[in-house]
Amino acid sequence: MVEMTLVGDDCSLPVSSISKVGRRGLAGTVLVHKILGAQACLGAHLSDIVKTAEAIGSSLWTVGVSFSSCSIPAFVLLQLPPRPH
Repeated sequence: MVEMTLVGDDCSLPVSSISKVGRRGLAGTVLVHKILGAQACLGAHLSDIVKTAEAIGSSLWTVGVSFSSCSIPAFVLLQLPPRPH
């Protein structure tokens, strides 16, 4: 038997029907994998593992922090002035 659940823990993108990308799975997915893997190793039933995944996924948020702007190929999003020396 196979089940699927999505983890979208990226809080920088809103949950929206007009969003082209939507929320992505970032660092929080690692925690979900570890927790669900431990449940499976302990012999939990698949339906219980899926319920746990849905509970975690709906309340998990990841905040990304950067020291510079994002770089998207062929698209200039933001130009920062050079740093003074």
